[in-house]
Amino acid sequence: MSDLLPKGIYENLLTSELQRRLDNLDAKNHIARISEIDPSLAGDFLTRSLSEHIQRALKTLGKGKDSKNIYLLANRILQTIGEYDDSLSFLQDLTYQNTADNLLTEIHSIGESNIERPSTPLTFPSLFTGASGSPQLGKELELELESADRVDLLVSFIKSAGINLLYPSLDRFTARGGKLRVITTTY
Repeated sequence: MSDLLPKGIYENLLTSELQRRLDNLDAKNHIARISEIDPSLAGDFLTRSLSEHIQRALKTLGKGKDSKNIYLLANRILQTIGEYDDSLSFLQDLTYQNTADNLLTEIHSIGESNIERPSTPLTFPSLFTGASGSPQLGKELELELESADRVDLLVSFIKSAGINLLYPSLDRFTARGGKLRVITTTY
């Protein structure tokens, strides 16, 4: 990692590594402003920072074919957090299963066919560019509507042409009891 900290604005929690890099800052030409965190946001900052460090550690350990180490580390993190305070004891018995099949992807009634899944993950953000070969936003929304029970649609502007593309899926969604909320403006 380069010790050079470029000029700009930051929202990085102060760590021993960051403090070391700040100590090496050229004091003749640069000044670093360190502010107090709003206590109501401290948990959010720590969550984001911890998430980045844990993700890096899991990726480093997971580079080999054996995924055993990443599950051991993840379970140890949960256990350590659970042991920190009695109010967190619910985490002590929570463990990730290191088995070949360990990702719940669907529950449906016996006799029903599998629900067609979107090509993008449900829990990770995706960028839809419209480029050839990339997932198409309209199709992904249709597939998401097939399994959703609630949809909050936030759209800057709605045109009838856009709604007409999704209308059949929205109609099926609401007909089966789905809750739809649309927040928008008009031209």
